[in-house]
Amino acid sequence: MTGQPTEPDSPSPAPDSDRPAVVVPLDPERIGHWRRVVAEREPLDRVELDALAAILDRVRARKRATTDTDTGSDPHQYPNAA
Repeated sequence: MTGQPTEPDSPSPAPDSDRPAVVVPLDPERIGHWRRVVAEREPLDRVELDALAAILDRVRARKRATTDTDTGSDPHQYPNAA
């Protein structure tokens, strides 16, 4: 990190054509606030990192299961399943 605010990348197209892309401008004051919050926290240990990785793996697996096109399921049927 250079400490310099970065410009947001060009917005990627919305995953669903009926939803507009949302672009949130980077607020230097908010960025500074969260940098201070992070600096005050203790680093996560290996057990905590592994637990977070396991949670993310489960979320991704559930999302893949709900959007699996081989089963003929409609990904819009349960959009919040993950």
